Amino acid sequence: MRRNICHSLAPFATPPLTTVRSDPIGHGRLAVKMLLSQIHTRDHPIEGADESPAPLVIRESCGARTAPGKGG
Repeated sequence: MRRNICHSLAPFATPPLTTVRSDPIGHGRLAVKMLLSQIHTRDHPIEGADESPAPLVIRESCGARTAPGKGG
């Protein structure tokens, strides 16, 4: 999974920012796949939702204390 720029810079903010990891490339691929499916089967609604894991990365911006050397 590629990390997006906001998540990559979050540990360097003061205080380090709590973020949610996501996969924007994967989300884009899924969106195109769903769109093409909808175009080819116009009489069927799009089913399902993207339930990809999106782990929460807790840092000091929400009051958590980060262990020394663990920037997340």
